[in-house]
Amino acid sequence: MLKPLFLALSIALLPLPSLAACVPKTIGNTVVISQNTVAKVTYKGSIYRFVGITGQRPKEKFSAILREKDGSCWVTFADPGGEALSLSEGAPRPVAIAFSKTYLVAYMSRFGKAKLLKKYANLPTMAPEDAEAFKQLGLPLPSGVPIAKWSKQQQETPVR
Repeated sequence: MLKPLFLALSIALLPLPSLAACVPKTIGNTVVISQNTVAKVTYKGSIYRFVGITGQRPKEKFSAILREKDGSCWVTFADPGGEALSLSEGAPRPVAIAFSKTYLVAYMSRFGKAKLLKKYANLPTMAPEDAEAFKQLGLPLPSGVPIAKWSKQQQETPVR
């Protein structure tokens, strides 16, 4: 579910500069070749970045969330398999909603509201942050598409 989100965000938004202190060399078993920050949110003194990661192996691209505070950096979310249901697995709810709103606004700017609504109407399930972002943007929720439950946040991994 998040692969389309990452791809659309990376297409629709201009890359933001990444902070030098928050550039992981590896995430899990992936050697990171590059990262592209596609959205950034400041929340409770931390900077959260939704990033696209390019790994060393061919076709190794996935999304991650990095958190920086006081010069330290953590990987709070990584989805190499593209199977995560919610960004709330790696970010507080307000941050996940902000990332979703950024995506929805960028998608509508590029493709239009009708195409966005059609896309979500065809999903098997909707992430809770997407549903909340829909409400905040005044968009109708797709009928018949179940909304996933909020996820429990994963444990952060320090970046070294």
